[in-house]
Amino acid sequence: MNILLTDDDNLILQEVKSILGRMVPEIKKIYIATCIADAQKVLETVSVQIMLCDIEMPGGTGIDLLAWVREKELRVQCIFLTNYADFSYARQAIRLNSMEYLLKPIEEGQLCRTIRCAMERAEKEKQDERARRYWLDTGKEARDNFWQRRFLYNVTQGAGILHRLGYDEQDMYAFASLKAVSLSTVEELWGTDMFEYVLKNVLFELMDTVYFKVESVFHTPEDVWLMVCRFSGATAPDMGAVEEIMGKVKDVCRERIHFDAICAVGMICQEEGLYRQFTEIREMMENVLEDDGEIRHLEAYAPAPYSYEIPDISTWESLLKEGQKEQLKMDIHDYVAHKIASGASRQTAQNFRQDVTQMFYSFLRSAGIQAHKLFAGKQVETLYQRAFNSMQDMCLYCDFMLEQVFLYKEQLGQPASIMSIILQYVDEHYCEEITRNDLVDLVYVSPDYLSRTFKKETGRSLAQYILEKRVEKAKKLLRSDMSVKNVALQTGYSNFSYFSKVFRDMEGMSPMEYREHLRMNCNGRDKAD
Repeated sequence: MNILLTDDDNLILQEVKSILGRMVPEIKKIYIATCIADAQKVLETVSVQIMLCDIEMPGGTGIDLLAWVREKELRVQCIFLTNYADFSYARQAIRLNSMEYLLKPIEEGQLCRTIRCAMERAEKEKQDERARRYWLDTGKEARDNFWQRRFLYNVTQGAGILHRLGYDEQDMYAFASLKAVSLSTVEELWGTDMFEYVLKNVLFELMDTVYFKVESVFHTPEDVWLMVCRFSGATAPDMGAVEEIMGKVKDVCRERIHFDAICAVGMICQEEGLYRQFTEIREMMENVLEDDGEIRHLEAYAPAPYSYEIPDISTWESLLKEGQKEQLKMDIHDYVAHKIASGASRQTAQNFRQDVTQMFYSFLRSAGIQAHKLFAGKQVETLYQRAFNSMQDMCLYCDFMLEQVFLYKEQLGQPASIMSIILQYVDEHYCEEITRNDLVDLVYVSPDYLSRTFKKETGRSLAQYILEKRVEKAKKLLRSDMSVKNVALQTGYSNFSYFSKVFRDMEGMSPMEYREHLRMNCNGRDKAD
């Protein structure tokens, strides 16, 4: 623990320093200042827990110095040691929460006892501050966890835990909500974890107001973000304050996080009415598919009657077959903007996603492409799930599907590009067990399409091609001293008899006979030489 001695009398400073050094060894560092300015510099640059200060000094009084300390919110225990028994000074010292007001000269024992009391008080305040910070951190986490369990998992935990978390039965609450437009694009910019971190920080920061506090921020599996707002007892609950802050949230999301947000506010209620409000505002947000720039109000929400006009799939299929990608993209975007938006419901968007997905799959199947394998993976799964979050998300999904379809349609028009992938794989793995399914996973075409294309491009079946590659490899290995059994293993045959049969069928002699044939030819050339 450190102490600052402030006095314009250097003899007194040295005497007090000597006493404390001898009698209070727990003090780690003793700093000295002879005027207010020097004392302020010390307090601004080093950690000081106790200040022993004179009243009258150059550049101001000790009272002025203590007032400056309190203004800076420095946690310092102040003891005045002065010649002035002036009650006005003592009164000001008390008002500024000084610990003691002692008169010179002071007996050593009393000085040391006062310093030790100040040390104890400083340590207690330090512990209290740690406890306060711990409660702020863990209490905030506990409250956040409480509300998430309450709404996401419908876990009722009783009034007792509400009281333990600092809530009152008369507290008033409301929900605010947010949904990102084109969420996949935002996550691509930030990364999923970073986006959630940044957004939660923004929401907690902006929605910490004198009118209400945000007790929890969480999102549903449908990517709807919800904020539990608790109103301060000092002011009358007012949803206008929440709406105003949500307007600022929209601006910050657009300007700092770079996405447009669909925002809504709920209605004021007590805790027992919150779960119903949660389900209602969640349903409302799931059915809002576009950002109109305004803050939505739960009290004004009425579900739109279900309506779904089936798109002209036959015309779109013709555009697919004719390769009219840009025209098809324009048609889909136009349909989404005018038909889905007017329906304004999640069910409408789900039906459209199902129809357009079926159209793409049907087209790919007719072209010999295995759509379920082509469209396997986290990226397409995420786009698929989020397609009905907003009109922009639906367009993102359709654009991705469209690009993939035309990419593979183009590859199908160039069999050589598909065959180059297949042949490279076979040439690298022909000594392993290779099936048609292994190969179709590389290029997403059907097994029948693969077989037809392979035969057309190479003049041989896949099995015959692999067989020839293995036998050629075996013939090279038989030129070495490697045992015939190991040659069989090296070329992918664990059964020696089967290897011999295959080799004989291809070369008209067994592997042993082939090796002997090589040796005889080699000896004949040596004799001729």
